[in-house]
Amino acid sequence: RRIAAATTLGDVSVWDVNGTRVREIPKGNFALASIALSNDATWLARGGEPADTLFALDGGNDRKLLEARPGAALVVAFSPDDKTVLVAGMGFLSTWDIATAAPRLRLATNGWITSAAFLDNGKYVIGGGTDRRVHVWNAESGAELLAFTLPTMPRKIVVEKGGARVAILAAHPDLGSHVT
Repeated sequence: RRIAAATTLGDVSVWDVNGTRVREIPKGNFALASIALSNDATWLARGGEPADTLFALDGGNDRKLLEARPGAALVVAFSPDDKTVLVAGMGFLSTWDIATAAPRLRLATNGWITSAAFLDNGKYVIGGGTDRRVHVWNAESGAELLAFTLPTMPRKIVVEKGGARVAILAAHPDLGSHVT
């Protein structure tokens, strides 16, 4: 079990539950947007720019994502089985095979993706952004299965472990936050 924390400048530290520092990861070229630990806590993905590296936490080699899209990523997430990492940001949402660092899915979007997650054990990806639209895509084919509009842009999407429920936190500077 591990704990990861990031500064607003993008430096990341990872500790085990006994308080022993496992790894320090220096900042990238862009202020940090998000971090994610794999479910088995052996990998860390960092948003920002570049968001093209999976950081090994057990002494293995870091992995560069092949053909990574240039640009800042706001969202990083791991699939429930830790075989795939999701990276999304300005005009894109993509998934990558962790074992090979090869791309699995690449989608172009109309704006910033501000939140995304895997759904139904990684079969689907749910994501939304500055256009207030939330989409559900097939994680293999990229086919859009559902789309709807929120009153404000999504800030966080949380999927229940079993995948039966999804909570979306949306926020507006004048109205505060609410859960959809």
